[in-house]
Amino acid sequence: KTGEPEYLPESIYRDSRESGTWRENWVYKLPTGEIVAVYNDITERRLIEEKLLQSEEKYRILFQNAVEAIAVAQDGRLKFINPKISALIGYTDEEILSMPFTQFIHPEDREFVVDRHLRRLREEKFDEVYSFRVIDKTGNTKWVEIGAVRIDWEDKPATLNFFTDITARKQAEDALKKQR
Repeated sequence: KTGEPEYLPESIYRDSRESGTWRENWVYKLPTGEIVAVYNDITERRLIEEKLLQSEEKYRILFQNAVEAIAVAQDGRLKFINPKISALIGYTDEEILSMPFTQFIHPEDREFVVDRHLRRLREEKFDEVYSFRVIDKTGNTKWVEIGAVRIDWEDKPATLNFFTDITARKQAEDALKKQR
């Protein structure tokens, strides 16, 4: 009606020759008054998008339900976390994402942990797994074991960190030492 090309959203096309292909359509009105429809077969793209969504869903389920606390650290903050992080340190997701990650590290361990983080960003080699103390929202100290790797996150260096609460293990080790 306007003389301007019109885009019709993608839809499935079926007829006696086609058994269901995805197409996007553009409709034009020529100066002669004739209507021209241009179809672009996007079936392959839709199939790839569906596979990608299925893959993303699998990883989302793994990430959200992992036994370990998982976080991406970048620029002094945690940028991406799973629910176990909140359970470990007692802060809400919003609080965790808004504060420097050093805030959650026991003051006596901060320098050590930050040094390891920076060395990992520089891709230096050292023990991949180590332990340190964290402070939860109520002020309690907990021991965690961390395994971390360097990654690129949103086109910048970061670390992918896996935390396991080892507080009970450390308490048992301390109790055994006291018995000796």
